[in-house]
Amino acid sequence: MSKKYLVTIGGGSGQPELLRYLKAYEVDLTAMVTTMDSGGSTGLLRQQYDILSMGDVRKCLVALADNQDVAATWNFRFSHGVLAGHTCGNLILASYLQLHSMQESIDLCRKMLNISHTVLPITEDKTDLEAILENGQEIFGEVNIDIPKHDASLHIEKLTLSEKAAAPKSVIKAIASADYIVFTMGDLYTSILPNLLVDGVTRALKKTEAPLIAICNRTTKKGETHDFTTRNFYEVLTEYLDGAKLSYMLIDNGEVSVPSAFQKVVHTEIPADTRVIQLDLGDNAKPQYISGKKAAQALIDLCV
Repeated sequence: MSKKYLVTIGGGSGQPELLRYLKAYEVDLTAMVTTMDSGGSTGLLRQQYDILSMGDVRKCLVALADNQDVAATWNFRFSHGVLAGHTCGNLILASYLQLHSMQESIDLCRKMLNISHTVLPITEDKTDLEAILENGQEIFGEVNIDIPKHDASLHIEKLTLSEKAAAPKSVIKAIASADYIVFTMGDLYTSILPNLLVDGVTRALKKTEAPLIAICNRTTKKGETHDFTTRNFYEVLTEYLDGAKLSYMLIDNGEVSVPSAFQKVVHTEIPADTRVIQLDLGDNAKPQYISGKKAAQALIDLCV
């Protein structure tokens, strides 16, 4: 029997955490990664060299790497001097991007890290996130949404791209070929939804026969999802899916207690056309987060 083909869509820290454990199973993986990050090392390199955001791509490459010694070097962050704040992996990708496309650069890095799975940028077009808040205020750039300088009690009314961006053919083909498509845990407005704003993605998701699966976060995030219930996560995600059907939603059952410093995502009823699977997904070491190990096992139980 051939391996199941799983496509993950996301960014930030949630997607690589899931990939780190999924790669241990007998499945073929493609990670589709947002390229709109504008903070930290990535943001500086974007500005200085007019290149695509590479930070989230780097995290996925490191997560999928078979050569963990080399992967550890990729995560090394310089602490002082002219390179302060930059990671080795970001600098390597930025170097390749001076000579190659993002996909060509990724594939060269895959060889370096001995990666058998695939990593795809959701777009190779340069663009930024723009958010309109419930009071009409406009926020430009992923970093300003992720780390709000505005009143973080205001909810996001609408998320858009500053410039039109299109998905490469490789993304459309992967969506069409997938057995299952997984929206990973992670920041909803800065890691998950940006992928759905890219032209061609939701159209491909409407056509695919692959079930769509979402992993719901177990805590909220100030400035993005504060006061959200599981129903709110569902409603926002399905709004941006624009008619593509969400088949499954994996929701934590609260077996691992959420620390008092964090706001728990309370489970409220999800429409019946999406099957809800409630199970223990809490990370014992970092209980505010979904466990990559538990989420990977849940996906394998569902998909394989």
